[in-house]
Amino acid sequence: MVNRNSRRVTLCKLAAASGMIDPKLISVKDIVLGEWVRWKCKYGCPDYGMWLTCPPYSPTPTETRALLKEYKRALLFRMKPDKGKLKSLANLERALFLEGYRKALAFSGGHCNLCSTCNIPSRTCRKPEIARPSMEACGIDVFETARRAGYQISILKDRNSEFTYFGMVLVD
Repeated sequence: MVNRNSRRVTLCKLAAASGMIDPKLISVKDIVLGEWVRWKCKYGCPDYGMWLTCPPYSPTPTETRALLKEYKRALLFRMKPDKGKLKSLANLERALFLEGYRKALAFSGGHCNLCSTCNIPSRTCRKPEIARPSMEACGIDVFETARRAGYQISILKDRNSEFTYFGMVLVD
């Protein structure tokens, strides 16, 4: 029988090997949801309605809450805001699946950057094997979730400040 600590180390090592920064294994009970998060997308984000991985096309907080009931743990981590972030995230999800975490399901941070324009008219993603919804789009309060996990996080007051996204994979 594999002990919990070695499973945690294995999960975090897989995340780090996939390019994720400072991965932490958390309880899904520490994932905070709020209806207000999607409202911030709708009234404040220039990408609202532009990507199938974002509102109004992404799962609602109610749907996300129902999904979280099927899990106990998640990997939370930081991600660099580069073009390869979604491919790295999809690769991590697959690596976890191949390690026996058959329910592994990833969430990104920020909007999808796989295509220059999204296939909104047909509502069919061109790259469903890589595209993942953002945590915010699904109603996850990333700031409070990250704080509960022990990350130091604050609001950036300058749009030119260097930042990282948060990503997450539900594991079991």
